[in-house]
Amino acid sequence: MVRWFHLVLVAVGALLFAVYIGLLPPLGEMVEWLASQPGVPEMFRDTDRAEAFVVLFWVVLLTPVVSLVAFFVVGFAFALSLWPVERALPLPEWACAMMLGAVFAAAGYATSPLWLPRTLWILGLIARAYRIALT
Repeated sequence: MVRWFHLVLVAVGALLFAVYIGLLPPLGEMVEWLASQPGVPEMFRDTDRAEAFVVLFWVVLLTPVVSLVAFFVVGFAFALSLWPVERALPLPEWACAMMLGAVFAAAGYATSPLWLPRTLWILGLIARAYRIALT
């Protein structure tokens, strides 16, 4: 448990340091960029802040559950894929795992035109709800 906490602290610290030295834009600029994704500026135009609050509530409520399910699905697929690769190649388990991880990463990159626009739209919707809820 403590290791995960330290890992999260290091990741947040690295992100804050990257923003501080200018590698990443400030959070406000990232929210504005996401909120200006195609199709997003029309969302919540004729409504009040209540819908934005509902969207943010559901995002906060469901994000941990969806993340956990996605983590287990990807882990299960990775484990199922690792076993035959391990048996077929005369390599140590760690080398097979790294090779298969690289294959998964390459497949994710190769299929990014399929999932990236929709993901940016969803993140833009959340950013727009965040902006409307705060104003």
